[in-house]
Amino acid sequence: FSSRRRHTRFALVRGLGDVYKRQQPIRIGAQEYLKKFYKSFGFIKEGDGYLEDGIPHIIMLYSPK
Repeated sequence: FSSRRRHTRFALVRGLGDVYKRQQPIRIGAQEYLKKFYKSFGFIKEGDGYLEDGIPHIIMLYSPK
């Protein structure tokens, strides 16, 4: 199950990158434990973290080249 969920996350982020590759930046609120995952797709952390429903989150930004 966790392998399937991981594959789905990768596919989702790849799809987002394809759609927005040549358009505008993507800014997301991500759970903090997924920071390395999003960094592997070129997202960078922006600003300070925050809590959402008691879960640590961070803002991640992807800027098209």
